[in-house]
Amino acid sequence: MNKIGIYGLGLIGSSLGLAFKKYLPSVNVYGKDIKQRNEIYSLNNNIIDKTINKDNLSDLDIIFLSLPISKSIDVIDEIFPLINYNKTIITDTGSTKNELINQITNKYPEVKYIGGHPLAGKAKSGPEYGEPDLFLNKLYFLITDSSKNTDNYNYLKTILSSIGAKVNIIKADLHDKYLSYTSHMPQLISSILINNIYENLSNEKLINKFTGTGLLSMVRLAQSNPDMWLDIFMTNSENIIDNIDKYINKLEAFKNAINKNDKDRILSEMTTANKNHDKLIKR
Repeated sequence: MNKIGIYGLGLIGSSLGLAFKKYLPSVNVYGKDIKQRNEIYSLNNNIIDKTINKDNLSDLDIIFLSLPISKSIDVIDEIFPLINYNKTIITDTGSTKNELINQITNKYPEVKYIGGHPLAGKAKSGPEYGEPDLFLNKLYFLITDSSKNTDNYNYLKTILSSIGAKVNIIKADLHDKYLSYTSHMPQLISSILINNIYENLSNEKLINKFTGTGLLSMVRLAQSNPDMWLDIFMTNSENIIDNIDKYINKLEAFKNAINKNDKDRILSEMTTANKNHDKLIKR
């Protein structure tokens, strides 16, 4: 019988627990969270079977670190003396990979670590928002340059496929670059967009009156956990800064087109956006 541990019982961690309980009922799920209320909720709602402690750590076959990236290293520092690192596979669910992989593999080369990242989630966090089918038919990346052991990949891939995830193995550099475009910048733009509104329009009642579904869909991501996103921005800073520069250049070009009454340039940008949107939704 497999024993799986989950550190961090927020949205992703609790959804993993629920998915294992639904699709792998023979698995024992252990969990731990810095917030005791999350542990109590998870125990009371059959998300986990037991809490992780120093006596059962060495029994775990897999440990998922479903934490802000900076906290993952802290947890490994804490548990390393207690785990059976000849047996236990450690993986994570963080949105950036390069920095965490480098830290773990340099500091603990004997640990069986595989970087991971599910492309699944919601703006809300906490175990009460967990869903057993959150990973169903969703991409789940495993990072090929975080371990050299094929057996470990195959074992973890089998577990994740069992909960409906579509496992894709890629390199860390590629993961972090593409996610900076498709995930990290949308979050940043969503946050800046809503802050710009409230910093420049003083009448909140009028803001509400003038808000339609377009704005609501654009700022949905602003609900996301700030601590988690601080870690993402700090650990993928090179890609994100490069992205910001590109956005600034495009905004400046668009502003110049308006200033010069360059209707062809404006129309071209909007038409291209229409076509690119069609490519995206037809994927």
